[in-house]
Amino acid sequence: MNKTSIILLIFFLLLSFIFLLYPQKEITYSFYHWKNKYNIKNNTDKLYIKVLDIEYTNKLELIKTKFTTNPNTDFVPVVYITNKAMKKATFIELVNKVSKHLNLLPYSFNEIQFDCDWSLSTRAKYFDFLNEMKKS
Repeated sequence: MNKTSIILLIFFLLLSFIFLLYPQKEITYSFYHWKNKYNIKNNTDKLYIKVLDIEYTNKLELIKTKFTTNPNTDFVPVVYITNKAMKKATFIELVNKVSKHLNLLPYSFNEIQFDCDWSLSTRAKYFDFLNEMKKS
């Protein structure tokens, strides 16, 4: 055996030894459900379910996800806000409408996720929005 082969063999043996010493972590899978209709039955995985799309055409529009089946108790609601909506809607209107909708959801949840493709011009407003939502 040449010197390179011996070094590689030692490296792989050490690597194998390290993997044997440390216990394997249990992997938990989760998925995003990004449709406007939720109808998944018998789901056991953690889901991030988009519950609200916020867009702006001539006015602020809230597109709610229609639930035809109940999600499991381990789901995270997701609110997607377009950059145009963040730019054009007033701060108060945005906070009030999102808060109202989330309070009307017939499901309990421990966390919520907001998604927005903010830009430099909407960055401050988006992070102010997040701070305000955290308070409510």
